Order: sequence, then C-alpha cells, then structure tokens
Amino acid sequence: MKEETNNDSENFDEEGFFIEQEESENDVGYCTSAVCAMCGYRFEKYDDVIMVKGTGDAIHRDCWMDYSDENMGELTREVRI
Repeated sequence: MKEETNNDSENFDEEGFFIEQEESENDVGYCTSAVCAMCGYRFEKYDDVIMVKGTGDAIHRDCWMDYSDENMGELTREVRI
C-alpha cells in the first residue's frame, strides 16, 4: 500500500493534469474537481484554483469575474437602503 504524503506532484498525472480524488476530513482546501465549473477546462498542476464557498464549485481564479456574474443570485442577497 502506498504511503500518503503531502507531495503535490502525487495529485497530478504525467501530463500535469489534476487527478480527481475523494476528499477526507483532514484535507483542508483540497479540490476534488478535475475541471473548472466556469470554463470547463481541466485544472493543471500550476493553475491558480479557488473554491467558491457559496456554491462549492472549484474555478480558475481568472474565471472569477464571469463566474460571479453568472452566479450572483447564489453568491449575494438583495438589500434595501
């Protein structure tokens, strides 16, 4: 049985693509998605990826503006002044 380590290279295949794995309670901030919820492209080893707390989606940081526009209803609430 392979011993678990914190080596980031173990989460990616030979071509640099993210390998989808199950999340455990001890993995804080661990992404279980292999593709961006906004653009649909696979996450690669050095991509800047963020997890959206309001939806649970993983996206590229560069996709944030488009994602927030399309998901504004889930991420915000209306207020009256």
